[in-house]
Amino acid sequence: MSKTDICPVCGYDRSRDAAKYPALAKLREGAAPSGGGSSPDGARIAALEARVAALEEQLDRQVYSLPITENPAVWAGEKGYVRLRKGAALPDGVAVPAVWKGEPVTVLGSFEFSNSLIRRVVLPEGITDIGRHCFEGCGRLVEVELPSTLRWIGPSAFSGCEKLERALLPDAVEAVADDTFFNCRSLREVKLPAALRTVGERAFRYCERLERIEIPAGATVIGAEAFADCTSLREARLPDGLGWIENRAFAGCSALREIAVPDGIKNVRTDAFVSCEALEKVSLPGSLRGLKLRLRQSCRVEYRD
Repeated sequence: MSKTDICPVCGYDRSRDAAKYPALAKLREGAAPSGGGSSPDGARIAALEARVAALEEQLDRQVYSLPITENPAVWAGEKGYVRLRKGAALPDGVAVPAVWKGEPVTVLGSFEFSNSLIRRVVLPEGITDIGRHCFEGCGRLVEVELPSTLRWIGPSAFSGCEKLERALLPDAVEAVADDTFFNCRSLREVKLPAALRTVGERAFRYCERLERIEIPAGATVIGAEAFADCTSLREARLPDGLGWIENRAFAGCSALREIAVPDGIKNVRTDAFVSCEALEKVSLPGSLRGLKLRLRQSCRVEYRD
């Protein structure tokens, strides 16, 4: 039996049954393949998986150096308003034009890039609005450069961008709308704007790699399920003056160990921190004494008078 008869991943001895090679690329460690052969080498499988993960991460980093095209053949539209030309082949990197047909471009329309294969987008100064669902489902999108002139980002604008790693929101944006970054599973870094007033429902739900969030002073509402199931979230800083923390706002944040609810808050829903399995301490203002939060049994509640 030659070495080429042994599958390097699962350990299957192909010489025993040449007519029926295994269809699976990987078998669970310890389970012998049907038809004979040895059990897969767990260490070898782990090494291969680590190598694949490293290569994927390296590929994603290379996106930041992708060339950006301003090819006018990609665009259509009237004065001051651009849209993607139907059927146009999009490159990996795209720069939205600042001027179209002699007029400044200020708006990106709803669904404009949704479900496209772009990986990097640069938006010019002068853009003020990003329409709802604009980049929804762009599963390869890693980076978007947002202009300082941006004021509004529509609901679900980046929902389902599973490769997006950073969201650095310009300071003039006043709201993170419902579902804006829903299911952005690779999102690691978020900078919220100084003018922020509200974080919408499910705005960051399922951002599984997000470890830290700081809500700026002036924000008044954290919407329902805004940070739910952010399973790597370890630190959440909430500002004085925050008014409401809505239903399940931080539900399922299984890495969160401590949270301080600020003075002056008007309402915290009882299930705001439900299913936070590592939560050890919740600090509440004295005005909320008697509030029955749904917490893990061993979680300590402290009141500040």
